[in-house]
Amino acid sequence: MISRRKLAQRAQDKLEAQLFFANKTLQEYQLNLDGVIPTYIDPDKLVGMIEAQKIEIMVLTYMFDLVESSY
Repeated sequence: MISRRKLAQRAQDKLEAQLFFANKTLQEYQLNLDGVIPTYIDPDKLVGMIEAQKIEIMVLTYMFDLVESSY
């Protein structure tokens, strides 16, 4: 059986990885919007995708903080 502390640490590690990739995705969307990375996605759609990704990062950060404070 895994200890509660170890379980929380693994959950925190997973959330940290998800946060890393969520931030990379946000950067990619922003580069698409800025025209650095060519795309066929409508700029209004990209703005919506950026806002949704920011919310995703906020949720993951909240979860990360909860797990971190649990041990």
